[in-house]
Amino acid sequence: MTIACKDGNAASLRRQVGDFVVRRADGLVAYQLACAVDESEQRITEVVRGADLLGSTFRQLAVMQALGLEPPEYLHLPVLMDEQGRKLSKQNHAAAVDPSCASANLAACLTLLGHPPPADTAASTPALMLQWALQEWHPQRVPRGLALCVNVTFAAQHKGYNAPQQIEGLWE
Repeated sequence: MTIACKDGNAASLRRQVGDFVVRRADGLVAYQLACAVDESEQRITEVVRGADLLGSTFRQLAVMQALGLEPPEYLHLPVLMDEQGRKLSKQNHAAAVDPSCASANLAACLTLLGHPPPADTAASTPALMLQWALQEWHPQRVPRGLALCVNVTFAAQHKGYNAPQQIEGLWE
C-alpha cells in the first residue's frame, strides 16, 4: 500500500515506512497515534512542516486511513542545511537569528522558499513583507527536495545571497 500526501510525496507503507508503535509497552499512546487523532479532533485542515518529518507524516496518514479519519493537507518545506550537511537548528548549535534584522531575515527565508520579495518590499517592515508574502505565496514555487544547503555566513549575516543547493534523499 502506498501512502501519499497531496503535496506529491509518497511512500510504500511496507518498504519505506514499515511497522511502528501506536501503543507503548507501558500502555501510553505513542506519538503517531496521538498526532493523528489530535489533528482530526481539532479539525486541522492544513499542516506545514519540514521535509525531515516526512516519515512521521506517512505514519500519521496510515493511522488516519486505518481509523477512517479525514487527513489534513500536508506541505513539506525543505530543511535548511549548512555546508557540512547539518540541519540549521538549535540542537546543532546554529547561529541564532538576529531579531534586529527581522526584515532581512524574512526576505532571506522567502527567497530560499522561492518567493524573493521585490526590493522595495524587502526593505520594508516585517508586517508589510508578510502581507506581500500572503498575497504572493504559491506552494509550487517552493524548491522541491528534502533540504537546501545554504551559505551559513549568509544565514548569519544576511549580507548576500548564494542560491541554495537541493539535497535529495536525506530522510528516505
